[in-house]
Amino acid sequence: MTRDQFRKALQKGQGRAILHLLQNDPAPYLDEILYACLHNTTYDQECEGTREDYLFEAINLSGRLDFLKSEVFEKLLTSTDNRDASQLVELARLFAERGDSNAREAIYKRFDNGCEHEKYPIGSYSIVELDRLDGLLHVMEQNGKRMLRDPDFEPTVYGNKHEVTGLTILEVRHAIRMASKQSQNIQACRAKIASEQRTYRTHRVDRRSPKDFTLPEIKSVIDDAANKPNGISLFYLFRSWAHHATENDLRLAALGFPRELDSDRIKRYLYMFSGRSLSEMIDRLLELTRDDDTEIERLACLALKKRKDVRVRELALQRIADGKLNGSTLSLLKHNYQQGDGKTIQDALPADPDDHLAHDIGMGLRDIFEEYPERDCVQLSFWLVDHTPCAMCRFAAIKTLVESGSAPQSLIEEARHDCYSDTRALVSTAQQQE
Repeated sequence: MTRDQFRKALQKGQGRAILHLLQNDPAPYLDEILYACLHNTTYDQECEGTREDYLFEAINLSGRLDFLKSEVFEKLLTSTDNRDASQLVELARLFAERGDSNAREAIYKRFDNGCEHEKYPIGSYSIVELDRLDGLLHVMEQNGKRMLRDPDFEPTVYGNKHEVTGLTILEVRHAIRMASKQSQNIQACRAKIASEQRTYRTHRVDRRSPKDFTLPEIKSVIDDAANKPNGISLFYLFRSWAHHATENDLRLAALGFPRELDSDRIKRYLYMFSGRSLSEMIDRLLELTRDDDTEIERLACLALKKRKDVRVRELALQRIADGKLNGSTLSLLKHNYQQGDGKTIQDALPADPDDHLAHDIGMGLRDIFEEYPERDCVQLSFWLVDHTPCAMCRFAAIKTLVESGSAPQSLIEEARHDCYSDTRALVSTAQQQE
């Protein structure tokens, strides 16, 4: 494995990077390990989470443990990127759990300094994980101190709902209540949390579900997006309403769609059809997959992916032949895939896609894997394992290979060290069942 290959594997969170460190001298890869520790390279942190366990293993295999630790702690105190800081604080927590006082000090210092001036201070949950009730009270103390001078500051942990290992919720609430009698800062934090929870409950009661919107209301929003109520996206409103609407109401709402020329209104119709489409609209949807507006093209494909229809299958194959292999194209085969299509797709897969294209293709492949895991998807799965930047898509590919009995032992070993906990658990469970 070259340094560039190692760098890419480590940034993607692939287990092959850890295996390489186990089997080779780690010294040439110190810069790559350091970069991955100091910068969050997850493709989608909201879905994938952080990679502290994976990086912790890389650090311990680096041969430069003390150097990397000091770099992590120093960067934690100075990082201005919340994604990076979230990863750094979780890495520091793992060291603190193993008795490293410098790690604990860095976490507390980062959080306390953040409470002085940052909008979203980093480290509150790590402190609670480390020191349980004492940690929670420290977080509330610092939060309340900020709130007393800045009423708009949002609490970083919801104390009276927070689970603390070894204590019940009632025990946590009692401890907070007692502490608030001794500290005006904790009292201020507790009051702010209670106020926000009351506001949240009120908004939940007031907010209407999309399924409760009447047909005239939906048609008025199709005509003019300004008629949309606040607090709900157009996509969610139309998709959810269509999912629950009667077929007659859906047809009445869609009456203007075949003749509509305004691009914004077309998109609102397509939002609706992404939740549920009508067979009589397929011709219009097929036409829109050739629209110059790429968002309309994508939404039309999204609406068609729910339809099992020879015309949809022909469209997918034509797009592949025309070099338009992407997630939208593959999604059209979700209900139209046939034996042998895997080879057609495989022949069209790019050898060196950028991360965005690889992820887009991966999402389309996942649609196919969900419906046809037993078909000729093995080579497609291997491509996805190698190229996707997304740990969740890699998990889907490995799952297909494991469950079909096509995963070689080398891939099983690699998956044991993957950054994604579900992937590690998958191969562990599979081996236990053998």
